[in-house]
Formats: sequence, C-alpha cells, structure tokens
Amino acid sequence: MIQRVSLGLEEAQRAIAAVLEEAKREGRPVAVAVVDANGDVISCARMDGAHARVLRFAVRKAYTAAVMGRDTLERRGQVRSWLYFQPSECKNHEYKSPAA
Repeated sequence: MIQRVSLGLEEAQRAIAAVLEEAKREGRPVAVAVVDANGDVISCARMDGAHARVLRFAVRKAYTAAVMGRDTLERRGQVRSWLYFQPSECKNHEYKSPAA
C-alpha cells in the first residue's frame, strides 16, 4: 500500500501566514492556496485588495501542481518560455521583443 504524507490544517495555515506576511511587507495583495496530494484544498486565503479571481487562480495552480507532482516554481519557468514566442510566429501582429 502506498502512503502519502500531507500537511495538516495547522501547518497549512502557518505556511499561508508566512506568505501573507511577506506579501504585506512587499505591499502587494496576493492569494494563496495549500492543497493535499490529490489537489483538494486544505486552506486558502486572499488578502484585502486582491481580486477574487486571484484566489481562484491560486487554487487552480496549487491543484495542477499537486496532481502533476510538480513544484509551482517549476511551472513558472515553463509558462514564461511559452509567453515569449519568436517573431516568425507573428502573422498579423507587430512583434515587440521582451528586451525592448
């Protein structure tokens, strides 16, 4: 039988509190979600000033990371590489380099 270890509510809330404290220091409202290995929400929070959709995105991002067995920071690099396409891929749009 395969057994998985999961964070409990108390650990999830401590992790969320740490993220919210750092975001508060940086002056940016965020939302954060902690899920178990199945992608089910253990706990989540949205700071004042963060749009409701930001919490939905946080839950979806955490779910995807859990079910794919990947770190969310790993996905960040993949998404960035998808966003910067080559000029030859632009047919009807003017291309502007990210460095410009």
